[in-house]
Amino acid sequence: MKITKFDVIMNLWMSLVISAVLSYALPYVLIHTVTWEIFLKGLVISFVASTVLVFVVPVVPASHKIAALFGVREHSMPERLLSTFFLACMMGVFMCLLMVAVNAGIGPWFWGAFLHAFPYVLGSVYVSALFGIATGIPLTKAILGIPKDAGRPPRGA
Repeated sequence: MKITKFDVIMNLWMSLVISAVLSYALPYVLIHTVTWEIFLKGLVISFVASTVLVFVVPVVPASHKIAALFGVREHSMPERLLSTFFLACMMGVFMCLLMVAVNAGIGPWFWGAFLHAFPYVLGSVYVSALFGIATGIPLTKAILGIPKDAGRPPRGA
């Protein structure tokens, strides 16, 4: 599948939004505090990791294909909600593993911390991804000079 400028900008924006939310929410859940150092460290690590993930592993196209199995129309609200849920599940597992290791470390407590944090991560990724889509589409259109009332370009076009 061909990656377009639209996809690149949207993926970078989504990674930034998801990473910012996780970099605050996860330390708060795990260690009940967030400092600027913890937030910025988490932001950098999670942004790089999530960006690499979306460009190397086809999580976005996979989430759309899974949503399509439910018979929803492409670019509809039900498709957006379903595909974002599946994206959150895929990204959430990876990001939770990574960020628990960063915030709590690896040791006998790791899986307990992961299981404790995962519902919060899944919810955070889902909500922040929906926010990222809602704000990212107009932002990407503005950056690329696409009229506001134009539909989103077909996937991979």
